[in-house]
Amino acid sequence: MPKSWTLEAKDGGVADVHGDADGLAFHRFSAGRILDRVAELACRTGAVVIPLDCPAILTAEAQRKHLPENFRADAIVLPSTTSSTPATPTASTTRTRWPPVP
Repeated sequence: MPKSWTLEAKDGGVADVHGDADGLAFHRFSAGRILDRVAELACRTGAVVIPLDCPAILTAEAQRKHLPENFRADAIVLPSTTSSTPATPTASTTRTRWPPVP
């Protein structure tokens, strides 16, 4: 696996990806559907997404117990996209909002 590459979305959105089999980091997101690609990758691999200054995004509730304790309460679960309804993250607490509101 290469140490860095570019992830692309069908609408032309891109992000730089760095990492290896142990973990990935995504940088320099452009406008567009690139975050959908990151969410798809997380769902397919069972990964947890931990954005800077935002709650952790889980692909399954069972992942919460593996997070550091200070990440658990605010983590949100990304629902499965196998249904016909669009995915909307859910929060473990009502005070958590995604995306964050400035």
